[in-house]
Amino acid sequence: MHRFILILFLFSVQSILFSQDNETIDPALTENWSNPPWVIKGAKVSSEIPEDAIILLSKDAGSWRTKDGNPIEWNFENGILTVKPGSGNIYSKASFGDCHLHLEWRTPTVIKGNGQGRGNSGVFLQSRYEVQILDSYQNETYYNGQAGSVYKQTAPLRNATSAPGDWNTYD
Repeated sequence: MHRFILILFLFSVQSILFSQDNETIDPALTENWSNPPWVIKGAKVSSEIPEDAIILLSKDAGSWRTKDGNPIEWNFENGILTVKPGSGNIYSKASFGDCHLHLEWRTPTVIKGNGQGRGNSGVFLQSRYEVQILDSYQNETYYNGQAGSVYKQTAPLRNATSAPGDWNTYD
């Protein structure tokens, strides 16, 4: 009797997984609008770099590559790396396991769009989890898609995004 129940259960799980692979799932079903993070005003950007840090961007963009291993096409000027629209994702040449990640980023000074269409980017960890970079300053969007979220998985504890054009930092 127990064997029959186990086989039936496995068949049910396979059926569910198979059907999800073959259907288009509405992305809105994964949006969390239930618990807004507190807004922190006047957050300060730290300029302290840990002495054991591996700096992936300083004098040039040589630590970065395309998916195919080619040099990146993004623009690097005055120590700032800027996305070149249509040029695709970039990847660090070094790979990491557990790490302390420190990011510094700035959203556009001119506000265009709203929600996810406003100053949107991200950093993928393990080619699977995206730490969201988004202009979340006075910008309503689902909470697990705001700046600092692990995209569509975990909302940030606080919305500490600075005004457009100001620098932001994650640790």
